[in-house]
Amino acid sequence: MKNNLPVIIAALVIVVLLVLIFVFSGKKPSPNGASAPAGSNESSVATVNTQAATSSPAEPANRTATTADGLQITDVSVGTGAVAQAGDTVTVSYVGSFPNGQVFDASANHGGSFSFVLGVGHVIPGWDEGVLGMRVGGERKLVVPPALGYGASGTPDGTIPPNATLDFDIKLLGVSKAQ
Repeated sequence: MKNNLPVIIAALVIVVLLVLIFVFSGKKPSPNGASAPAGSNESSVATVNTQAATSSPAEPANRTATTADGLQITDVSVGTGAVAQAGDTVTVSYVGSFPNGQVFDASANHGGSFSFVLGVGHVIPGWDEGVLGMRVGGERKLVVPPALGYGASGTPDGTIPPNATLDFDIKLLGVSKAQ
């Protein structure tokens, strides 16, 4: 054991030096083994479950989360009012567009706002999932994959083609709590 003592001490010194270099270099390991500058975002899109996409006033705006089923949710601004929960009647204003920016619908064309019961299938699944957890006064951008929009069929009138990804800018105007 006495013959191995210098080797053990040298190995410990090397490990300590490597740890110190790593800590003071300002770099963090990335998932692929390379290093990225401290404070950088490897990806601006986080994978989260639907409940984690809910917002509180303390959360920063413009952070995008992607749910397990591919819905992208970005809080443009977080409201300060009541939180929208399943079963509540919510009132929103919205603009719907394709990824190329072409608008296909807007609440301004239908009286300025739209109300529906959240979480019961009155709207496309991407809306039921994406409006959940919003606060009154908040604005969200949803990027809805086809499976959570109109799917392989599109709309009967052809406004939404088959397998279309849809972008929605939504503002939550009000929440009437479920009884």
